[in-house]
This record gives sequence, structure tokens and C-alpha cells, in this order.
Amino acid sequence: AKVGGKLSATVGDIDIPVRVATVIPTVPSEPGNPAMLADADTLSRMLIGAGSLEPAVDAWWVADPSPGTARALTHLDLGDVTSRSDVAAQLRQGPLRASIPATLTLLVVAAALLLLAGAALVIGADRPARSADVARLRALGLTRGAAIRLVLTEHGILLGTLVLTGTLVGVIASLVLGPSLIRSDVGIAPVPAAMLEWPWVRGMAVLAGVLLGCLVIAAVITVFAVRRSGVVQLREVD
Repeated sequence: AKVGGKLSATVGDIDIPVRVATVIPTVPSEPGNPAMLADADTLSRMLIGAGSLEPAVDAWWVADPSPGTARALTHLDLGDVTSRSDVAAQLRQGPLRASIPATLTLLVVAAALLLLAGAALVIGADRPARSADVARLRALGLTRGAAIRLVLTEHGILLGTLVLTGTLVGVIASLVLGPSLIRSDVGIAPVPAAMLEWPWVRGMAVLAGVLLGCLVIAAVITVFAVRRSGVVQLREVD
């Protein structure tokens, strides 16, 4: 179809002449499918002129209706009332899709547990060498409390940098790959395009919990290592 071209559309059993005003890539309500937008008033007048008195409109689009508006429309018994919030809730919590949020939650929990286990392994593997270093520092006059603060600060900076780097990589990957993973029911990109909605509150809570867990693990291993860094430890190392 070209701009200015003449076509014929069938509405019910009536042929309506159509002139193409403009061509658009897709109609949002019919992504990937052939569709046409027409002025409802002009179409109704043409159908009446052709002898069809039936309503030309069988559905209405309302931009972002409030919950009260949706309830009022439902009480009018005009037909099914569908809102974006209801569809989003059904997609998140419907019986056919309930496994997806559960799986993603389990992945987050598993990732957090793996991170904490990795932090314990890294700090635990470094404990013998760290005990020897602390023993030398204490032999030079460093107090036990100062040694604990020094080692804990070192571990905290290392683990904090790793966690923040992983978070940054995750955010970038979500921004780049997330919208590309969303497809319409016909397998093409949805119209309008998918947008990333980042759960900042829950994300920050998970990040804070992971950081706190890493610091607790580092504190326990640090205290244990410093307590073993006495004169006997210094003699064994040297």
C-alpha cells in the first residue's frame, strides 16, 4: 500500500472504500499483523449510509484508567474490562507463570549463598599467610584490636569491591539484554518496546544483606586469625 492509494475494506458484509493517508510500521494492538487505523466517526457514517445500523465499535481503549474507572466500567456490563495493571499482575502471578518468579528468587538466593561461600573460602585460604603477617606486625608493637581493624578493613575493601563490581555487571547486562529477551506472542519485538523496571528497594536490600554477610564472615575469620598470631605463630613461620 502506498500513500494516496485506494483500497477496499470489508466491515461485516459491507465493502468500504479506503484511501491510504499514511503508512506506519505496526499497530500497537496487532504487533506483526496486518492492521488498519480508521476514524470511528467517519466509518460509522459510511456504514449507516450503506444501510448498516449496527454499532461499528465493539471495544474501547482508555489510556491508563484508574482502578475506580475500571470498576465503574465493569458495573455497566458493557463487556470485559482489561487494564494494564491486571494483565501485569496476571503475568507475574498467574498459574502458568508462577514458576518464573519462584525460579528467579531461588537463583538470587543461590547466588547469594555461593557468594558467601566463596568469600569464606577466599578469606579462609588466606588465613595462614595473614596470621603470619599479623604476627610480625604484633611483634613490632601493633595491638590486637588494631590488627583486627587492619585485617578487617583489608578484607572489607576486597569483598566490597567484588560485590559492587558484580552488581554493576548485573545492572549493565540487564539494561543491554533484558529488553531483547521480551518477545510478543508472535515472536517479534513487542510494541511498544519493553522497558526495564529495576526493583531498587529489593535490590538494595539484597546488596546490603550480601555485604553484611561478607563482613560478618570476614570478621569471624579475622578474629580467629589474629588470636592465633602470637609469638608461637611467629616462630613457626620464621
